Amino acid sequence: IWGWSITCCFDHTVGTEPAPPKKYPGVFWVANVKPHYQCSLSSEGKDMVHKHVANLTSHNVGLIALIQFEFELEQPGGYTAFGAACVNKFPDPVVVLVDTRQFHIISGIGETVIGDYTQVPFLSPGSKPTKGSMCVSDPAKGERGYAGALLRHKASNVEVCVVSGTLPHCDGAWQPRFLDDIAESCKGRHLVLLMDTNAACESLGPNASKKVTMQDIGKTHKAQWGTC
Repeated sequence: IWGWSITCCFDHTVGTEPAPPKKYPGVFWVANVKPHYQCSLSSEGKDMVHKHVANLTSHNVGLIALIQFEFELEQPGGYTAFGAACVNKFPDPVVVLVDTRQFHIISGIGETVIGDYTQVPFLSPGSKPTKGSMCVSDPAKGERGYAGALLRHKASNVEVCVVSGTLPHCDGAWQPRFLDDIAESCKGRHLVLLMDTNAACESLGPNASKKVTMQDIGKTHKAQWGTC
C-alpha cells in the first residue's frame, strides 16, 4: 500500500508519482485528507481542498479517506463512497472514496452507509448528519467518528477490511463497540487503517506522535488486529 496525506488547508499538490507497477497486483494507493476547519469557512479554502482531491483521483488513488470533511464535494467520476458519523454536540464525519475500477464494496461495518453518495455525511446538499453513533470513544468527551467497509480488491481478488476515523487524543479510552465492529465484520481479513491517530499527548510536542505506530496504539488498547 502506498499513500499520501494532507491535514491542512494549503495549496498542496501530489506531484507526478507513477502508479504502482502492474506486476504487483496487490499494490494500491491510499490517501488521507483531513482539511483544517478553517477550510470550510471560505470558498478559497474549499477550492484548495477540492483541487487536492481532484489531483488524487486523477492519479487513480484507490482509497481516499475524508476525515472531518465538512463541506460538499461533487462525486468524482469512477468513485463510490462509504461513510458514517459520530454525533453528539457536533457531528464528526468520516467518508472514504473508493475507486470502483479497483475495488468492489461488499458490506459496511456497523452503521456505515455504503454506495449511496447522497447519504454519506456532508458531501451532498442536505447530508449534514443529525445523528450517528459510530464513535471511537465516549462522544460526551469529544466526538471521534469512524466508518468501515469490507472491500474486494479486483486485481488480486483479495478481501480487505478498510476502517477510517479519528482516535482520541493522548491514548484516550476507546468504546468496546469500535473494536467489536472490526472483529465482527473483518474476521481475520487484511485490515487497512486510515486514521488520524492523535497519537501521543500534545504536551509532548508536535513531533511526538510521529514516533507512535499503529502497532503501539493497538497494544495500548488491546486490539487483536495482528502485526501492522
